[in-house]
Amino acid sequence: MAASVQYSALRENIDVPDQLSIVGFADIQLATMLPVALTTVRQPTDELGKEAVKLLIKRMSLNDDKQNTVKINTKIIERNSVFVRGGDR
Repeated sequence: MAASVQYSALRENIDVPDQLSIVGFADIQLATMLPVALTTVRQPTDELGKEAVKLLIKRMSLNDDKQNTVKINTKIIERNSVFVRGGDR
């Protein structure tokens, strides 16, 4: 989605990041290959997978259908698609 926004902005002559800051999510490989490298949020997919399996096993073994919340630490990967006051990117 963020890559599409960036291409649309550039096509409309909207400067990224000076006029429009864009942040993506998931830190896919494409993020580094865009005309303006995309600042993004990285999530540990291996940890997400482990937690999903734990919840599935719990649900199957306990017949537990209540809603669960799992918090996973994420990390912001700073690149060039976000305006930084003072020009330090």
